[in-house]
Amino acid sequence: MTVGIYKIRNIANGKCYVGSAINIEKRWGEHRCSLGLGNHHSIKLQRAWEKHGASSFEFLIAEVVVDSVLLLSREQAWLDESRSATVSGYNVQPTAGSNLGRKFGPETRAKISLAKRNPSDETRARLAAARIGCKATDQARRNQSLAMMGHDLSVETRAKIGAAHKGLKKKPLSAEHKAKLSAMMLGKKWSAEGIAQRWVTRRAQGVQQ
Repeated sequence: MTVGIYKIRNIANGKCYVGSAINIEKRWGEHRCSLGLGNHHSIKLQRAWEKHGASSFEFLIAEVVVDSVLLLSREQAWLDESRSATVSGYNVQPTAGSNLGRKFGPETRAKISLAKRNPSDETRARLAAARIGCKATDQARRNQSLAMMGHDLSVETRAKIGAAHKGLKKKPLSAEHKAKLSAMMLGKKWSAEGIAQRWVTRRAQGVQQ
């Protein structure tokens, strides 16, 4: 995890996007995802990405900042020096850490809101394509598990889940899959709460079937 200033540089013309982050590597992943989906907040960078292709861009660490308090001031210095928010780059914010330069009209804001609430089939397809090959980290899985603990589904939600599973035929497990499941369960000890939860889940599945 690197704290500091980074650049997304177009090898074809030398123009760049300057940013700062507490975790540069994670921020790069977010940029790549947005650019791949075609919805990056910098329309200039998005157009250049689509025109030149992903292979024409390199992600560089410009400066490691030891004190995160200085992050915005150092980003501003790089923005001013590189002029990446004017003629020489893809930044839409000339001021670090602000929304200056990013003014959306009522119509644009309405479109953004609508797109978030009701994505088109094309957007759904692009989201699905962007997730292909992506695997959740162990930490992400733990966070999801913790977020779901104690989360009670409403009667309506349970009914929807039950209706969605009706008529579905379960595929038989392969020998390899069975072996993996067996290896995972070997030596595993269940708490009284875990056993009770499994019993409730299986009972609910039996009722739905």
